Amino acid sequence: MLGLGTTWMGRQWPPGNQRYARPSDTDIDEQIRSALALVPRDQLLMLDTATGYGDAQQRVGDWLRGRGRRDAVARRVVVATKFGEVFNVRTGHATVDHSAEAAAGQLTRACEVLGGEGSVGVFYSHVTSQLTKEAARAVYEDKALRQFLVAAKRLGLVRMLGTSCSFPDVLRDCLDRGLLDDLDVVRSCMHACSVACCQIKKLKPGKHAGDSGRCPPISTGTPTEHALPGCPLSPCSGSSLGADVRFGVD
Repeated sequence: MLGLGTTWMGRQWPPGNQRYARPSDTDIDEQIRSALALVPRDQLLMLDTATGYGDAQQRVGDWLRGRGRRDAVARRVVVATKFGEVFNVRTGHATVDHSAEAAAGQLTRACEVLGGEGSVGVFYSHVTSQLTKEAARAVYEDKALRQFLVAAKRLGLVRMLGTSCSFPDVLRDCLDRGLLDDLDVVRSCMHACSVACCQIKKLKPGKHAGDSGRCPPISTGTPTEHALPGCPLSPCSGSSLGADVRFGVD
């Protein structure tokens, strides 16, 4: 599966980039269509967004509503969105809150923006370098948050759960402690990919369930992400995405 990052849709990126120009609706449509042209017809394009990406989540929702639920192009897209950090485009400031209450509010907003319950394909905790390692670990240790996320998936509000973590050693520790057992998706930096894979799937480093090869190379510095082999997704038809673990680069 190919993923398209959407930070550029909603905020200046990188911060302080004077060459940044806010894309038009036409720019966004053309970029998504270009990405879809790279995706086999029997697979989906993942639009990766977040409340920390300024207006990006809203603009993804606008694009989906503009095309309509039954549109053949929109049906080939699944949305992954992250919670925990909220970036205010008007003030240029970000707030960080990974509590269960904050996650509930951000999920409610995501469903409203993206098209209703079940419109969120993957709901991630966004554990970035704005946090200390201790604070990042506390996110995964939060029992109330874990209970809320599991309940949200059980009720069909989201189809998959995940985390995007900037601290590989914290991720490894929490995997070892079983704190991520309820998650379907784990994302971290590239060198943590095979470690995370082996911990969740109980395989030898570099192996993936259902695949005898090693993790494929993942390039950084691009707006795309790739899932590991053996994790096919069929175009969205209202059915479950499945519970395979997928990894990418954040």
